[in-house]
Amino acid sequence: MTFSSVATRISGNGNQLGPRGRSVDHFVVHHAADSSLANVLAMMSSGSREVSANYVVKDGQIVGVVPEEHRGWSLSSPEWDGRSITVETCNSATGDASGWPISEQSYESLAKLIADCATRYGFPINRDRVLGHREVFSRHGASYATACPGGIDLDRLVRMAKEAQSGARPAPATPEPTVEESMYVVFVAETKSNWLITPTFVRKIVDLPDASAKDTIAGIEKLSKPKIVLPFGEFYGIWSNINAGTKDDSATGREIRALAEQIAASR
Repeated sequence: MTFSSVATRISGNGNQLGPRGRSVDHFVVHHAADSSLANVLAMMSSGSREVSANYVVKDGQIVGVVPEEHRGWSLSSPEWDGRSITVETCNSATGDASGWPISEQSYESLAKLIADCATRYGFPINRDRVLGHREVFSRHGASYATACPGGIDLDRLVRMAKEAQSGARPAPATPEPTVEESMYVVFVAETKSNWLITPTFVRKIVDLPDASAKDTIAGIEKLSKPKIVLPFGEFYGIWSNINAGTKDDSATGREIRALAEQIAASR
């Protein structure tokens, strides 16, 4: 799975993705019409709506959802989803009276992500290549008429992305972080457990004869990032994404599926 090196974590996509089919040469910005990151990620991971994007941004968080080698379902156009890195941005306020703004931190996160993608894929950062959703329709006749991306100032975003790119070192075309840099710990209240997340597997962290769970977590935090607390829905989406649609038949996989069924039955 390929995600930008500036992504802060990954989440599930409910297998709502397709083959890209062509080279990336655009970046398309959406606003989520929702201020809750958890709501947007849950929608994409559960499949409650047929929508997904490569990334979701909220303040300083850049969450990878659909790996870059795949296209998300954001534009109702396989061609334009296929040629674009797509991002949903959570709003800092909602409702027409608010103007659907995003936070200053979200501008900074979007600028970093655009700069990194443009550097890796080799497209220029300008207003022909960085588009709002509505411009895919108004300029190119694809997708559909929409007010998205709300109040996001795309001209300002392009200026910020250019500044971010000029101050950044070029990244490799397909970044391959080390396992240590990619792993992190998640605490899930519904399981009362800590879990180790890596790009290829999910494991419960337990006490071992020569290493307590506490020591293991402390070591991982030194190598990567602090422990994250997630609701079960988001954790389940991450595990599903890593295991290609829950095809994990290990004891861990069976335990996670059983809990998901219990939670679903109790609703």
